[in-house]
Amino acid sequence: MAVRAVGGAVQPARDGTAETDGRMGALPVAGERDDPGGHEDPGGVRFTTAPDLRDGFPVTAAPRRLGIVDVPLIRARGPDGGRTPPRGVRNLAPVETGLPPARIQHVRPDSIAALRKDIAQ
Repeated sequence: MAVRAVGGAVQPARDGTAETDGRMGALPVAGERDDPGGHEDPGGVRFTTAPDLRDGFPVTAAPRRLGIVDVPLIRARGPDGGRTPPRGVRNLAPVETGLPPARIQHVRPDSIAALRKDIAQ
């Protein structure tokens, strides 16, 4: 087993608590413990949000929408200046897994999928 980073990103259709909370369920931490690859609960989860996303708070939605508890959560704000997709919410979680890096699935539904073309989607 090795520690690998599992990441994801979603893009709510509009700024709002219900919309942000609803998209949180699409992030990859949700079903990882049932993954045949052997993912365990994450050691922590880091969230970043776009500067234009003011309503909705991913860290408060995470236990409810992602099913993670007793895990450190941190939120940071993405950079201003057009380098962050509008209304983007990203997460990164270290997990112990038997999967090699090439088999880690990063989840980027919505139009935010173009965020990283160099890694598996």
